[in-house]
Amino acid sequence: MATSDLSAEDLAVLGAMGLDANTAFTVCRAGRGGPCIIQLDATRLGLAPEIAARILTRPCSCADTEHCAAEGEPAASARREPDGGPTTR
Repeated sequence: MATSDLSAEDLAVLGAMGLDANTAFTVCRAGRGGPCIIQLDATRLGLAPEIAARILTRPCSCADTEHCAAEGEPAASARREPDGGPTTR
């Protein structure tokens, strides 16, 4: 996450699920009238549209997203899922 407009309670819940400002993730599904599905390593999480709408990501400028996460920068890189849908990491 590059930034968010979330309450401390929402941030704590997301943190307990493994999502924080230094977490690289892939967006598997978004904007289709249901939850936003993201993947963190081998785990998929469903975020309520109200929560997902208040999270801003940014693309990673390097080829190695693990490097960005290790440096403490919010890592995100655009790519596409096998079904052709956009993803953010």
